[in-house]
This record gives sequence, C-alpha cells and structure tokens, in this order.
Amino acid sequence: MSKKEEQIIKLAKQMTESELKSFIKMCKEQKLNNNK
Repeated sequence: MSKKEEQIIKLAKQMTESELKSFIKMCKEQKLNNNK
C-alpha cells in the first residue's frame, strides 16, 4: 500500500459519517460530470 493510500485511509477513519456521505456524493457528481 502506498503512502498516499495510507493517508487517505487515515483521513477516512477520522471523517464523520455525514462527511463521508457528502464526500461520496461529491465523487459521484464528479464521475457524472466526467462522463458528459
């Protein structure tokens, strides 16, 4: 596992559930925008 992945996992564990949900929503919206 790369250092960047480790950092992301640490951040994800620190995130609250609501932050995680908004983050996932943002990712999905970005994917939709990329598909256009």
